[in-house]
This record gives sequence, structure tokens and C-alpha cells, in this order.
Amino acid sequence: MPDFKTEDQDVRAKLIAWQTAWASHTTANGNSIDYFRVDTIKHVEHETFNQLKTALAEVNPNFKMIGEYWGAAYNATANYLGNGQMDSMLDFDFKDVAAKFVNGNIETAEKTLEARNAVLNSTLTMGQFLSSHDEDGFLYSVGYDYGKAKLAASLQITAKGQPVIYYGEEVALSGPNAFGVYENNRYDMEFGDDLSAKQKDMLAHYRKVLAARSLYSDVISKGTRTNVLGGDGYGYEVVLREYNGEKLVGLFNFSEFDKMAWINEQDGDYVDLLTGKETKLIGAKVPGNGFFWMKRK
Repeated sequence: MPDFKTEDQDVRAKLIAWQTAWASHTTANGNSIDYFRVDTIKHVEHETFNQLKTALAEVNPNFKMIGEYWGAAYNATANYLGNGQMDSMLDFDFKDVAAKFVNGNIETAEKTLEARNAVLNSTLTMGQFLSSHDEDGFLYSVGYDYGKAKLAASLQITAKGQPVIYYGEEVALSGPNAFGVYENNRYDMEFGDDLSAKQKDMLAHYRKVLAARSLYSDVISKGTRTNVLGGDGYGYEVVLREYNGEKLVGLFNFSEFDKMAWINEQDGDYVDLLTGKETKLIGAKVPGNGFFWMKRK
């Protein structure tokens, strides 16, 4: 493919001027670009991104960039984070952790999630995704098991980092990667009345979990992560997220049957953030293939 010779300072300066112009532009309706998703960052030398980030900060200090580097993970950032280049990178490991999680290998997945949670901070953060055009869609990869896909979405949206949702995933569109038949995972988007009952149910799930995340973004983006109860032998897991004394509890049920979660050490009154109803965690019923997200009152 044709490539800009960004090693040449004149070429580099022209590209940086072009991109910063986009970052500083606001339309008559007040719309603007907040982030760049930078493709294949491994093919551009670090100095170019250093200069681009500096220029972007001058025109818009809040502007962010998330970089795509194939194979990147929280412990493999190729020196693009924490040094004035990318603000975040796409996390290629997360979908595999999510697959282990929903397929019952809960404890192994949770150890990785806790290690990841402990490392991520404001200068080293990741965008977790489940599907992309380059890889099999998550719903497809779990045999179109809607329960597993919902649990994976719940895990993704409530994990530290930025949930990056591949278009159509929220309405249960999925397929194999694009390297075989080009259209496999680059489908036409479906909207509104065209959605089936299952698709509408999936969309409602995404909306509920995203709404709960938006209410408590500090706890999600900065809080600690601890397993409270459950694991491989239980068929469910209870996770505590905490920041500055505020506590949220996530309950994941991996079985198709309802489960009772007994959490004596977290006794107290809670609000189910997905429904708004008050509840007690002792003996809380988690529906089959379900997720609860609760806040202590």
C-alpha cells in the first residue's frame, strides 16, 4: 500500500497540520471530533506520534487518541503509552479473556482481569473489544449463544478501560472474520422495526448496562476489582468494584438456570442499577445467563 514518508519532517509537518485542523474544527451545529482511532500505529515511527500529540494538545487539551496495534494488551503496549503518544490502545487480549469467562473458566479469567485492572491508569489505559472486522464476531464464536454474548458484553462494559463496541454487535449481528468471504463480518446494519425480538432484547441489555456505567464512571474507570464470591465450581461470580468509598457489586450467572448468591460479608441494602429496584444482596437471585449490577445505598 502507498505510504507517507513520515520520517521526512516536511511530510510529517503537513500531516500534523491536517490532523490538528480536524481536531480543532467545530461545525455550525456544534459538532466536533473528540477522538482519533489511529490504525496500524506500528507502521509509524514514535517521533511522529510525539509531535502529533503535542500539536493536538495545543489546539484541544481534551483530545484523545486510541491506537490499533495488532496483538496489543495491557502488558504489551509496544511503548506507545505513557510517554506522550497514544492515550489508549485497543486490547486484543480482552475477547479471549471474555471467552474463558463465559465458557466457565471463571477463575483464570478473573485473575487476568484483576491484574489488568491494577495496571491500568490515566496514562496507560486500554479499549476492550469483543469483535472486529478482522476477527470472528463474539456471538458467532460462542455458537450464537445469546446468554454468553450478554455476559461478555456485561463484562466488557463494566471493566476498567473503554468499551469499544463493534457496530451491530449491540443488535446481535455477528459472523466470521472478513478474510474468507469479505462480507462475513462487514454486514449491513439493521435498525428499528427490522430487528427481531432477540435483537431488541440484546439492544435493551446493552442500553441498561451502558446506562449503569455512565452513572458511576469513576468507580468503573478508577476503582479496584475484587472477587467476592463464586468461581468455576459455583457457576456464578460476584465482583466488587470500589473507589473512594463507593461500592458497586456485579453478579454474573453462567448457568441457564436462576442462581441464589449468598453474600453475607456484603450484607446491606442495595439498588439494582439495571432496574432501579431496591434489594438485599443476601440471597439475591441472579437470572439464568444473567447479570446484576448493584450499588450500596
